Amino acid sequence: MSSHGKSPACVLIAISLSLQGVATSRLLCPPKSFTSLAPIRIACPPLLWPFTDYPMFSEPHRRGDSLAWIEAHLEVPARPRKSLGLYEVQVGAADEDWGVAFEREERRLITLLESVLSSSPRSSRVAFERHRLVLSEHGLVLPQ
Repeated sequence: MSSHGKSPACVLIAISLSLQGVATSRLLCPPKSFTSLAPIRIACPPLLWPFTDYPMFSEPHRRGDSLAWIEAHLEVPARPRKSLGLYEVQVGAADEDWGVAFEREERRLITLLESVLSSSPRSSRVAFERHRLVLSEHGLVLPQ
């Protein structure tokens, strides 16, 4: 190796660590309450999981905790469904019903995905699939 150049491995490691730094700093995922920053909400969980799926970046999960998300799809007649992504769902308070939390996120997603619908054929629609798992002594299971 030359004494005046950096090896390609060092450069790749530096780039990877820089990307992880941006991902974990939440620069690209400001809180939803900052509506003026909504245009830069481009990299929020679960989109960041490949970069932040390490125990040191994870919040601790306890037995009884729920992981919930919505799968959004664009449905156009006579065409295969097109995935529009996965979106995390969180309850606003410990006693909030999951149905209310899902409905709130779906209303937000309808607004967010409005441009996709407007640029699609008239008979298109956005469909949502709700998913929720609960952490138990047996791992993640469907809620009872």
